[in-house]
Amino acid sequence: MRTIEVYIRSEEKLKPFADGDYSVYDVHPCWAKYSVEKHLSPTDREALDTLMTVAKEKDLCIRVYDVATRRGRLIAALKGIRKVPAMIIGKRKIEGIPAKERLLELL
Repeated sequence: MRTIEVYIRSEEKLKPFADGDYSVYDVHPCWAKYSVEKHLSPTDREALDTLMTVAKEKDLCIRVYDVATRRGRLIAALKGIRKVPAMIIGKRKIEGIPAKERLLELL
């Protein structure tokens, strides 16, 4: 089965409480319990959604690497990825995710 490697970057944001009050995070850091959520930028989200639909149509496997993590940064550096979103199909390295029709042509 062919595999597509996808490189994206997530961002961590503080999760607000139900009342929207962030003042509890102002207390001493040792006492506060932080709730963190991971979010993708709109371009990364769009790229991932496009690849997921193409992968379902072509019955391909997708490996997603987040360059916000150490492991993701290391693998991206070893593969020569400098900009995200990016993907690798076989030996082809593509920075930026093309449109669905172009992706189907590449496969």
